[in-house]
Amino acid sequence: MEIKDHLALIRRRLWIILLVPLLAGGATAALLMRQPVTYHATATVAVPGVVGGQNGQFSGSTGNRAFTANFTAVATSRAIADAVGAELKIPSDTILSGTSTAPIGDSSIVTVTYKTDRKADAEKVVTALAAKSLNFMFDPRQSIAAAAKAQQGVDQANQAVGAAQAAIDAFVNETKLANPTQDYQVKAQQIAALEQQAVEAGARGEADAATRIGAAAVAMKPQLIVLGGQVARYNTLVEAKTRALAQLDDARKAQAAELTQPSTVDPATAVSVSAATANSKLHDAVQKGAAAFAAALFLVLLAIFTLEAVFRQTAETVESIDLDDRAFGLLHDPAASRS
Repeated sequence: MEIKDHLALIRRRLWIILLVPLLAGGATAALLMRQPVTYHATATVAVPGVVGGQNGQFSGSTGNRAFTANFTAVATSRAIADAVGAELKIPSDTILSGTSTAPIGDSSIVTVTYKTDRKADAEKVVTALAAKSLNFMFDPRQSIAAAAKAQQGVDQANQAVGAAQAAIDAFVNETKLANPTQDYQVKAQQIAALEQQAVEAGARGEADAATRIGAAAVAMKPQLIVLGGQVARYNTLVEAKTRALAQLDDARKAQAAELTQPSTVDPATAVSVSAATANSKLHDAVQKGAAAFAAALFLVLLAIFTLEAVFRQTAETVESIDLDDRAFGLLHDPAASRS
């Protein structure tokens, strides 16, 4: 069949091509309009304190996607549905079939939506789903253990700082030098000044004065060497204290993060629930009616073209058989052949 054959066939069967899809779409829309009104409520979950940053539980560039994927898997799991169903006396299969989740853009904010024909259940179900999912992901017992571990880290860092400061105090008591670096610089300047004076005295021809001043400078150099060793010891102790203070600062930051996490993931502050709203039956009827119309139109066209092709092939086969029979008759009937 060529294109003109298809177009001609469509013109001949136009009433069937339009009537069947219209009936399918109209029946679908009418059936949906007869259904009871359904309602939906949405819970918005936002826990920025544990997502992103360097200290967040879901940190790094993939933190947002990791959190939304984990939360979606938990919120739509059988275990959470069973727990919510047992609490609200609703079948878990009903909860699973009516629940959907979606992240908002590329952020870590997730929405949980529940659709039902019972308006009173919509808000209660999404609230319970969001709360139990957060509690499952961030078990309060784990938060308590993490806070205790963070406090232990702070205590150890404080002990390290105390030990470093005690070592510095012992050094000061031993050497009677509160700031050996400064003493070293003063001693080095004194030696340099004596050496400069010795050079100037020699230039003036005061050989005896130059010798005495030079000897005094030489006598002070062993003290400078001793101070150099003490400066090295002191700097080592100061560096140890600096490292201990840095560890203490990190430990306190980690402790602060652990202490703020329970309030961050508390459903009372992390979840906001919208009021139950009736779903538009007209919108669903138009949308699904249009889909039914398109599907019926495709099937009708497919059926018509298939049947037409089969009938054409059958007609051609019958015509070929008739021609063969006529030719056979002419061969065996000379009179018919002469006529």
